Amino acid sequence: MLGAGAEIVTGDFFASVPAADAYVLKSVIHDWDDERAAAILTRVRAAMPADGVVFVVEPVLAEDPDALARQRMTLMSDLNMLVCTGGRERTEREFAALLGAAGLRLDSVAQVPPPTGYSVLRAVPA
Repeated sequence: MLGAGAEIVTGDFFASVPAADAYVLKSVIHDWDDERAAAILTRVRAAMPADGVVFVVEPVLAEDPDALARQRMTLMSDLNMLVCTGGRERTEREFAALLGAAGLRLDSVAQVPPPTGYSVLRAVPA
């Protein structure tokens, strides 16, 4: 159930994105290569107001090889994304660069409690 003022909108984010104060993209960005992912985020940035926010909910790969070795499920998802969609999982640094290319700034990252393997990346206009 959505609260007052919230709405779920379907469509093609490569064509257009409706104006909103906040966006939630869950398991969307990892489906795409960097060029297409940046295109989606650029459309979102163009539609959002100066005080808008976008929440990207995705697995975040560890930078540290020892920590990365403990992310077996995320690594399998990374392989799956590559083979099936051409997409991939990304590190926090890679997400920051991708968001930056779209005119957004990574504001914070919060890990969702295990066993989900997801994080919530909060981005605001740059």
